[in-house]
Amino acid sequence: MPESQDGVEAVSRSRLALAAIALLACTACATSNPAQQSTTVAIEGDGTVHIPAMAAPPSTFLSEEGKDYLRAHLQAGHDPDLSRPVAEQGGMPSYMLPYLARMRQLYPVTREERQIAGVDALVYTPRDGLSPENAGRVLINLHGGGFASCFPGCAELESVPLSALGGFKVISLDYRQGPDHRFPAASEDVAAVYRELLQTYRPENIGIYGCSAGGLLTGMALAWFQSHDLPRPGAAGVFCSGLAAQDIPFGGDARAFAFPMGEGRLAPPLPSANAPMFPEPSYLAGASPNDPMVSPRMSDEVLAAFPPTLLITGTRGMEMSAAVFAHGQLVKAGADARLHVWDGMFHGFFYNPDVPESREAYDVMVDFFQSHLGQTDAGEPSGTGPYPALVEVDPTLPRHVLYRPARLGDVAPGTLGLALWGNGSCAADGTSARPYLQEIASHDYLVIAPGTVRSGPGGSGPPETTLPPDLVETTSSDLRMAMEWAISENRRPGSPYYGLIDEGQIAAMGYSCGGLQAIELAADPRIDAVIINNSGIFPDGATRIRNLPVERDALNRLHTPILYLLGGPRDVAYENGMADFHDIHHVPAMAANIDTGHASTFLEPAGGAVAEVAVDWLNWQLRGNEEAAQTFLGPDCRLCTDPRWTLERTSPE
Repeated sequence: MPESQDGVEAVSRSRLALAAIALLACTACATSNPAQQSTTVAIEGDGTVHIPAMAAPPSTFLSEEGKDYLRAHLQAGHDPDLSRPVAEQGGMPSYMLPYLARMRQLYPVTREERQIAGVDALVYTPRDGLSPENAGRVLINLHGGGFASCFPGCAELESVPLSALGGFKVISLDYRQGPDHRFPAASEDVAAVYRELLQTYRPENIGIYGCSAGGLLTGMALAWFQSHDLPRPGAAGVFCSGLAAQDIPFGGDARAFAFPMGEGRLAPPLPSANAPMFPEPSYLAGASPNDPMVSPRMSDEVLAAFPPTLLITGTRGMEMSAAVFAHGQLVKAGADARLHVWDGMFHGFFYNPDVPESREAYDVMVDFFQSHLGQTDAGEPSGTGPYPALVEVDPTLPRHVLYRPARLGDVAPGTLGLALWGNGSCAADGTSARPYLQEIASHDYLVIAPGTVRSGPGGSGPPETTLPPDLVETTSSDLRMAMEWAISENRRPGSPYYGLIDEGQIAAMGYSCGGLQAIELAADPRIDAVIINNSGIFPDGATRIRNLPVERDALNRLHTPILYLLGGPRDVAYENGMADFHDIHHVPAMAANIDTGHASTFLEPAGGAVAEVAVDWLNWQLRGNEEAAQTFLGPDCRLCTDPRWTLERTSPE
């Protein structure tokens, strides 16, 4: 490596696409003297090991193509012609141009130039369209290049394979870099784009990743999101990097071993004690290496809030020690972190798509994002229906809990039913009947309950303060808000629910106090079916709840069939519910009782017997399913012959 500053800048222009992070931390990178010739290993008192001059052949674990690739990479890095920077690709070395050509040949995508939140970007989509499961997902790519170069070249090499192989939309950002810009300009750009994407995508459906400087920027951006109260994305990829700029290449054994074996040159010397860690003219000049916004691994609190994170490196990658250490720090902090290491591979090795090791890396990346995007902390998908359902809170409807098929891509357009649920006690606990609602959702329904995740996995527990006894936390307006939101999402291009919901399949449901909310909402002409669980209007018509004024004349406004699911005479709502049932004469009504008392079977596996009946009622009333109708119709109906149940039916007069 040349000893002059001019020499360093010349090298950085041609090598920044793969190795410039190493140059960020030194002003003049002089090559150390070769080790003295010796035939024995010597050990100093501080543990420094002197190794005799030795040869390092390619790893025996590399494919034959991988061995050829390693040789070509090392030779190209020392060939001025092959390392010549290509201006139209942002200074990417010319030896990487064939990689771009092969990417375009192997992985057909469409590329669109856009500006998002004032940041220039390239948007890649598969030529054959997004895969169904990824219709509501997006990946943000942060390209490599040492915070100084390599857009659009590195952006394309990192984005094309994931877009084509995974069926993803990938947005690669031309974030601000040095020497014209300084930290935190790039983090601000990423946050601006992320904030804009949150208008269209749920945070758990957004992935963010990058290689080299882009991998480090991924970690920096996640820390920046936390400090600016942005929700964490669904998954992250820190590739060819660690989580602190000073770790590359000054951290761990990689400086002595991986760097020279992967780049064919010694690592730059450590800066002197009084020299700045990030000197001019680098992007990080003036930044503190102890700032978690610069070096996220410096804060366990920051790392603990990371989303599931995939780290990828090679044993000859200058960042190998930094990546291994970052993985350990993430795990220690309690984050979900995965580390994949390719033996014998070097910094940014997967830029060449013709090497088996690169294709293996693509598969790992695609599988990681495919399996982690869309997941929440509220438990695994469940339900006995054909669409196992998950529980989540959408940032655009933050005071409600959603139950929906985990893989919306499997739902046929225009088939998703909508059920609006009122909670017991009219509480703001959207997960108080989780197994019951999750079971209904698994049969191709979106179920929305007001409140937050209080009960069960990921629950926050009861609130610290209580309302006066004559008030409740939620009202029927919260159910109506959920209906308006779902209809709006169904009609909004870019929404994960766009075109999925059948607006002729909307049901009002509720338990106990929430059943009164459902009765009040049932007057809305958009409601097509009603289920009342363990509830009924007070016989004397007294309004005992100030913000839930449901009088008995609300029954006269029903315009759809209604089913009361009650717990028998032991149910405190039995008399109210049966009184309602007997007073309804203008629409079909049924009352089905099972001896559960007021508790029902909501918390039993798959919602128990009551969930089976509720699903059949919805499928019959909303979808005209004749098999489901047999649960209720005729003298030999399933409820009629099941000894657990008693069924009463009325028809309009």
